[in-house]
Parts: sequence; structure tokens; C-alpha cells
Amino acid sequence: MAAKLDGMGRSWADDPEPDEDGALLQRWQAGDASAGQRLADRYYAAVRRFFDARLPNQAEDLTQKTFLACFEGIAAHPLRHSFRAYLFGVARRRVLGELRTGYQRRNASVLDGPADELHRTSLTGVLARSQEQHFVLRAFSTLPPELQFTVQLFYWEAMPVAEIAEVTEVAVSTVTTRLARARERMREAVEGLRLPRGVETSVVGNLEGWTRSLVAGRSGTRRS
Repeated sequence: MAAKLDGMGRSWADDPEPDEDGALLQRWQAGDASAGQRLADRYYAAVRRFFDARLPNQAEDLTQKTFLACFEGIAAHPLRHSFRAYLFGVARRRVLGELRTGYQRRNASVLDGPADELHRTSLTGVLARSQEQHFVLRAFSTLPPELQFTVQLFYWEAMPVAEIAEVTEVAVSTVTTRLARARERMREAVEGLRLPRGVETSVVGNLEGWTRSLVAGRSGTRRS
């Protein structure tokens, strides 16, 4: 399913309203195909962005497959958690499966490319528009998958830690620990780049703000 765009080129997925997901899901399961399309449109950009961070060469294909698997899985099994948590859980397992098969070694992520390429390349909703964002992306690329997932969901998708715990299948305390570890490792990565003092001070001093700013349109707020 492809996301539909409004007249300004924005996807419905850019402005999700999670409280309506349950109603849409019930309508879809009752045979309303437009409700299923609306669910896909609502989260399409976010799921595409999730894959773009590590598997950009196959992000579109993996996004399509994730939505198909998600809808097929819901039809066969009752939904235990929120639709969004279920959807990103499917996406996470797909990333891990691709990495296990060695996909990443054959298709390098743009986040590992040269600096000028990072400035030219726009992921789905992720764009390095400044020096600080460029170096935050480089630091992000050094994280192992599970820490990347946690950073993406918390800072880019504004998920509360309880929902991230559902997606990643760990305890809430583990999510909190992973966030702290990810921030520390990103800070160390930035400091290891030996940046000009002013740039390093800006990034390290507001690492969370710069990380959150990577997704276009994010206000910097999150639900608690």
C-alpha cells in the first residue's frame, strides 16, 4: 500500500492520531478497505524512515512488505497491543532478519558514506541540514541495531518508553537503560570526531535536541 499525499506533498502518516487506530482497525477487519488504507497512509512515512536509517536501498520494498505482513498477521491473530506498537514490532523484526542474512554488508548505508554525500542525501523525513545534524547522524550510525531502534522510536517517532518496550520486546527499565547508553555512546562518538570547539560544544550540549531535529516537522516534544 502506498501512502497518499495531500496537496502540499505531505503524507497522512506525518500527522498520526493513534487514538483513532483502534476504530480504523475494527472497520478494516469488518471489511472496510478504506480504513486499512488510512492506517497504512497514517504510518507509511514513519515506517519508511525506520528502514531508511539502516537499509536505505531496500526501504521501499521492506515498507510495503511490513504493511502486508502486519495486516495479514492481524487478520490471523488478535491484536494484544496498540496498532502502532504491533506495526513497528514487525518492522524491527524485518530489520534484524535482513541484518542476520548479511544484507548490510552488501548494501552500505548512506549514513556510513562520505561527509559530502550525507549533506546531499535526504532520507524519508530525515535530512542533515546543518553541520550539527550531519555529525549527529554520524554518531547515530555507530550505534548497534537495538540502540538505533530505541533512539529512532523515542526521538523521531515520539513514542513513550512503555510503547517502545512493546515494540522491542523488553522491559521498560531496559528501554530507559538503552536510551542512556545510546546518548552516552553518541556523545563519545561526537567527541571522537575532533570537531571545532564551537561545533562540538553545540552538539554535545544539546545532543537530544539535535537528534530530535533530524526528523522534519518534529516540534521537539514527546508524549510521556
